[in-house]
Amino acid sequence: MEHVCAAAGFFPHPPIMLPEIGGPELSKMAATVEAVEAASALIVSQKPETLVILSPHNYVFPDGAAIIAAPRLYGNLAAFGYPELSMDVRTDMDLAEEIVNKASQQTDIYRLDAAWSDRFGHPLSVDQGTFVPLYYLRKAGFTGPIVIMAPRFDDYDSMTRLGDIVIKAATTIVPFFNFTRSPRHHYRIRNHSRQIAELCRTSIRTADNLTGPSTFYFIKQSIF
Repeated sequence: MEHVCAAAGFFPHPPIMLPEIGGPELSKMAATVEAVEAASALIVSQKPETLVILSPHNYVFPDGAAIIAAPRLYGNLAAFGYPELSMDVRTDMDLAEEIVNKASQQTDIYRLDAAWSDRFGHPLSVDQGTFVPLYYLRKAGFTGPIVIMAPRFDDYDSMTRLGDIVIKAATTIVPFFNFTRSPRHHYRIRNHSRQIAELCRTSIRTADNLTGPSTFYFIKQSIF
């Protein structure tokens, strides 16, 4: 079976980007919202079957990436004062399990399921780093399942390997990489921001569109 990466994107994810929260303040970030809407429309036009979302706002471990293996997940923005903004998502369990199977042979990965949640008392949910991009993807017409993952920040080489594993495990996916602005990790993004920008410019100059695994690899390399 041919493995295809339909598209890839870097999405900002502050909840204030949502019109229900931002209200009139949304006009101050109009260019960002417009760009996110355009990117969402472009991605959905590629007809992805599954979104693979890598969010730094879910459970992050010091020695391995994480993947949520729960058939259905729920989340809301109650932490930001808007519990009525909620989302229910389906997990592509076949893809999630295939990623775990392949990754466990090559790198460290935590599989978070109902048993893990019950044992440690940590609920599995849709975090803000997933919620905000998916809000705009759904607005653009995406209705498929997702796979939520969380990165590790101490070993970027292992994350590069994990990206390759996701490509091999998937059929048609869209990987998302969401930056975090927390002081703990901001310096890593700042120190690599010029390389990220240059790699993005190079990708745009050398590719007619954002399809194909080579584009995914390029973007994955630029962040890790």
